[in-house]
Amino acid sequence: MAESAAMSSDDDAQFVDRHMADLIQRVIIVMPIADNLVQRGMIPKEMYSNIHAASTSQQQMRLLYEALKGGVKVKSAFYRILLEQQPHLVQDLGQPSVVHASTTLNSKDKDKNIEMCQTELKSYLKRTFERIFPGIAIQGRPTLLNKIYTELYITEGGSGEVNKEHEVMQIEAELRRPATQEMAIKCNDIFKSLPGQDMTIRTVLTKGVAGIGKTVSVQKFILDWVNEEANQDIQFIFPIPFRELNLMKENTLSLIELLHEFFVEIKESGLSNLKEIKVLFIFDGLDECQLPLNFKTNVICRDVTKSTTVDALLTNLIKRKLLPSALLWITSRPAASNRIPPECVDQVTEFLIFQIIQTTQKYHEDSDTDLHWDKETIMKLGKLAFEQLEKSNLIFYEKDLKEFGIDVKEASLCSGVFTQILREECAYQEVVYSFVHLSLQEFIAALYVFLSFENNNEDVITPQQPSNSTGIVLYEENRPDNIYKSAVDQALKSESGHLDLFLRFLLGLSLESNQTFLRGLLTQTVGSSQSNKGTVDFIKDRIRKNPSPERCINLFHCLNELNDHSLVKEIQIYLKSGGDSKIELSYSHWSAMAFVMLSSDEELDVFDLKKFVRSDEGVLRLMPVIKASKTILLNSCNITWRYCENLALAFSSSTSSMRKLDLSHNGLTDTGVELLCLGLGNPICKLETLKLSGCKVQEEGCASLASALMSNPAHLKELDLSDNNPGDSGVKQLSAALEVPHCKLETLSLVNCSLTGTCCEALASALRSNSSSLRELDLSKNDLHNMGMELLAAGLRSINCKLETLRLLDCQITEQDFSFLGTAVGSNPSHLRELDLSYNHNLQDSGVAYLSAALGNLLCKLETLRLVTCGVTEEGFSSLACALKSNPSHLKQLDLSNNKAGDAGAKLLSAALGHPGCELLKFRLCDCGMTEKGWAFLASPLSSNPSHLRELDLSRNVLGDSGVKILSALLEDPHCELKTLRLESCSGECFVSLASALKSNPSHLRELDLTGNNLGDSGVKLLSAGLEDPCCKMEKLSLICCKLSWECCETLAAALSSTSTSLRELNLSHNNLENLGVKMLSAGLGNPHCKLMILRLSDCGMAEEGCAALATALRSNPSHLKELDLSLNSPGDFGMNLLFAMLEVPCCKLDILSLDNCKLTYYCCAALATALSSNSCSLRNLNLSNNYLLDPGVKLLSSGLEKRQCKLEKLELANCKFNKDGCVSLASALKSNPFHLRELDLDHNTYGRGKALLKALQKDPHCQLEKVRLSTLLESQGGG
Repeated sequence: MAESAAMSSDDDAQFVDRHMADLIQRVIIVMPIADNLVQRGMIPKEMYSNIHAASTSQQQMRLLYEALKGGVKVKSAFYRILLEQQPHLVQDLGQPSVVHASTTLNSKDKDKNIEMCQTELKSYLKRTFERIFPGIAIQGRPTLLNKIYTELYITEGGSGEVNKEHEVMQIEAELRRPATQEMAIKCNDIFKSLPGQDMTIRTVLTKGVAGIGKTVSVQKFILDWVNEEANQDIQFIFPIPFRELNLMKENTLSLIELLHEFFVEIKESGLSNLKEIKVLFIFDGLDECQLPLNFKTNVICRDVTKSTTVDALLTNLIKRKLLPSALLWITSRPAASNRIPPECVDQVTEFLIFQIIQTTQKYHEDSDTDLHWDKETIMKLGKLAFEQLEKSNLIFYEKDLKEFGIDVKEASLCSGVFTQILREECAYQEVVYSFVHLSLQEFIAALYVFLSFENNNEDVITPQQPSNSTGIVLYEENRPDNIYKSAVDQALKSESGHLDLFLRFLLGLSLESNQTFLRGLLTQTVGSSQSNKGTVDFIKDRIRKNPSPERCINLFHCLNELNDHSLVKEIQIYLKSGGDSKIELSYSHWSAMAFVMLSSDEELDVFDLKKFVRSDEGVLRLMPVIKASKTILLNSCNITWRYCENLALAFSSSTSSMRKLDLSHNGLTDTGVELLCLGLGNPICKLETLKLSGCKVQEEGCASLASALMSNPAHLKELDLSDNNPGDSGVKQLSAALEVPHCKLETLSLVNCSLTGTCCEALASALRSNSSSLRELDLSKNDLHNMGMELLAAGLRSINCKLETLRLLDCQITEQDFSFLGTAVGSNPSHLRELDLSYNHNLQDSGVAYLSAALGNLLCKLETLRLVTCGVTEEGFSSLACALKSNPSHLKQLDLSNNKAGDAGAKLLSAALGHPGCELLKFRLCDCGMTEKGWAFLASPLSSNPSHLRELDLSRNVLGDSGVKILSALLEDPHCELKTLRLESCSGECFVSLASALKSNPSHLRELDLTGNNLGDSGVKLLSAGLEDPCCKMEKLSLICCKLSWECCETLAAALSSTSTSLRELNLSHNNLENLGVKMLSAGLGNPHCKLMILRLSDCGMAEEGCAALATALRSNPSHLKELDLSLNSPGDFGMNLLFAMLEVPCCKLDILSLDNCKLTYYCCAALATALSSNSCSLRNLNLSNNYLLDPGVKLLSSGLEKRQCKLEKLELANCKFNKDGCVSLASALKSNPFHLRELDLDHNTYGRGKALLKALQKDPHCQLEKVRLSTLLESQGGG
């Protein structure tokens, strides 16, 4: 016996070897065979992954044959599986053993028999599906499907994830969703692989809400096949609705017998060998399925002639145990789609919800909507609707209708109501019924409950009085609103929200204004403002008791039905005021805020939680808004791991719009990240950007992220893990995920993650992988020397590496490391576009030489190179110059700042810059030890090729007068389009020529920095004249420490008040302007034409009189200035009182005010407190450091801070000479108004117990404080 088996195995193996060429070409469906082999342990999992990743069936078979070389046993197993799944192919290749003993028909006869059977089946299907009843089932009015069919587009829908949300809410959510580019699939193409999908599609699950057209699309698919317009590779289609299978759930039969029951044409033809033909089973309406679908416990059935339960037949078909070559199409409403295990589905598709509006309009456009009410029928149908809705039943049979006293034949003949509300369909051996739409069932149910109560005083919702755990009755006896209260409580118990819309309808019917539409059904109109008020108060109480966010949103819809908008109006006032109102936000207000945002017509693109509240509970309450928004900013919001699961559920929901999530600087820890990964790993999750910088993530959290990326690699494009401690092992696991086929991660940030060179081998492996999509990698502030760069370079050298941006700032890279990097860039030069090696002090000239060799390669496409503070000297500049001359046309940005190359280095670079192909846009040489001689070298080539350069930084180089003159000549050139020029501390005095140049060519320069140069008043006067030129586009002018006096201010003021000025930012700090100069300047600021937004006058010799002039000017023109710096002046308390009063002007937009070291005392604090508590005050950032405020001043200031109108976000009070009393008053103020302040600087004061109070305050969920600076030097002095 054993010898016989061995011979049989040898024969099998010989057959496989003999026909391998044919098998590679003719085995079209490979993966079911590979699945079987890997389950038996016949082929390694690595080989299986390669087979799965192959793009064609031929490639899959070639790889599979490589696995079959393992010996006779595996080849025999392959043969046996092929024989079971594709016997016709084995027979065609000449293996006689597969011929059935009972087979008497020859091949020609079989083909003829199949063709006859096809013809008969198509004839039956055409009769069945070519006509439909559009919209409502009105007898005698069928319509040709092709006449009214609208092409519905289906989209790729992730996985079979359960969505427990009510379908009407899903439609509402879809309408709020920002427009996205979905992968559209036409109905006839659902079994075709999508672009990038290297797999055979065998089982498709299509989801869609009720009424969107799932069944009609199935009918259209079948009709097009029948008419030979599509899918002619399919030989037989067997449509079997679940509602008809329900009627056979007690039967025991084989698959062939099941088909014979539904399709007599198959039975009469004798067709039974389904393995030889390509068939499609369509199971429509999974949500109506009453079979248990026991995938785990049902017996395995592989024989189409073996009898078993209908449930077992179905589960074996879906699991591919029975007839694995067959195609399956299953349609379902979203809530039921999770009944099919995800591993059994090749593709999930989803109907675009917005189409329901279009299709409804089309199918109903000719319908007669005149409904003649029949009270008795309505009440019977209502009772049916209500009691079945409570059980979540949507499909009924004739016996169900009889239970409610509905005679189907009589009703359909006599009542128009019946035919317009119920839909009847013929199923296997029985007629089934359903309401034409779920929402109609909910409305009829609500109508029945309402009429029963109002006409008959019958409470059908509450059969007995509910009580709480103490036995106390929850509703008062004989109150007319008890039924509505009871309905609210029943709806709140539902996790899926299946009673939500019913409740809205019921409460809407309770309003007298709506009862006129009930015609003769209501004996009298019964609305009562008192009972409605009781219901409103009850709903508000339930909102305060903090139900789930989704149920809470529905309660706000209920208040809307009852015309109560009080909570909503409160929150609308709060939002309009920017958080200024006196409302103290409670949980109910947060839910109201969610309702308001979801109800708004504005697209929810970016949601920033910091604008409202910073806490875990805030995240939970606003979760519906989070799900509806595209970009979610939760950074620095005091979120802990506790609510990460809720976030994971949100972004893995099929209705979620979320594409970007920023959770940076929250204490999530590994636990939180693990919970997030539950959602991230779900195939339905479409998140593209995840930022977790500074979230205390370690190795375990990184492993969870890697696992999630492997499970769902197709969506995440950006991941930021900077400022965490994942360790080398964590990064290794993450790198493995990058190699998974279809991984789409493009940007990975690992800045300051305590990494060493050990992790670079895994990263290099990922870069070498053909599957990797990584385009940007940031490893800055990690110690990567000692082999790290050598390992990483191995990945960069690979032709598969597609990295475009590499940042390695401050990575302790040595000269030798740069040799590896240079070689790598030279070996694979065509992808890298940006390279930043700044602050690697050991780069030096030899390192630059290695790098330059790669830059000189004509294939090198590097556009941005930064080498700031790298110890490069003249020799290094020489190497760079040679490289740029060899390959001049790609580099666009070059930053060599803080390298001491001197004039000789500048001379070497100048030759490269003068090359006709040079297209440098940004050139930074700040602090490079260059003099006017060096600048002369550079200016010459720039003059000959001036049209490309847009930004030039020559700060902290000694240009001298001749250098400035050369620069001026460059600027005068009409071809020069320079927009940013920085000449800080360039030791030049002849800036008259520069001003003249700007006047002659004013149309391009946007930013000019002349800080630290001896410009003088005459130079500014010339500059000012240029600013008035209508062609001048200067927006930012910095003249810090330029030896200016009051004399230049009049011309500056004239420029500011010019109708043509574009200036938005002016910095005159550290110039001796005095009061007179500030007065002159104020004349320009007060002019309505002045659009200045930022003015800095630090250390300008200004006193009280100058401050008064500024206040007057700003009162005259308050709507533009947003930032004012008066530090290091002596404006006096009186001057400041005038300025603070200006903050109360309604149009004042001042956002930032700096008064550091202004010799202020507590006398000015009362006026400041009044301004801060004003509704009009826009101030967000206030610096009062180094002033003599003392305890009385801080107490006065606190009286303003405690007001809800105060919106201050940053307050600096360092060294203000106050003690513990002042600190305590600050803590008390912030306890009263914790909603805005984010940063507080109290350095160098005495705190006492105030420190503890402030620390405790930070734990308040409402508190927004992120940073509190408390120096340790003076803490011991506080006492108490």
